Amino acid sequence: MAGVLRSVIPQLDLRSWKTVDPRLKSLPDHRLILALHQRGLPGLVTCDEEMLELPEVLAVVKQVAFHLVVCTRTGHDAVAATGLLLYNLPHVARRYQARRPQIWRLTARESILEKWSRCWATSRLRMGTD
Repeated sequence: MAGVLRSVIPQLDLRSWKTVDPRLKSLPDHRLILALHQRGLPGLVTCDEEMLELPEVLAVVKQVAFHLVVCTRTGHDAVAATGLLLYNLPHVARRYQARRPQIWRLTARESILEKWSRCWATSRLRMGTD
């Protein structure tokens, strides 16, 4: 998938923890961001919304011009977070500014169950059988 994304958004370089350093996952959030920055990585995609409430995280993000992309309301659902990220990635990439700290809070609206009667009525109107 990374290859497909790179062909659409060439400046994108998504990496898993395994390729960076799995030990980083045990660091406190602000130290994690600093460690990623020191490794030359400009940003982090996470589902940890609580990061945005920590003053020490925000201070480090601002200090090193880091980029956080936070997939909200996905919990530990990797499929939901991936879908949310893929949907929003082109917009985030267009607005990316390398030397400015950026925080993106990605959200999805709730899916609405469509009423069968409404679909049927609309269909009949289109067919002119109402």
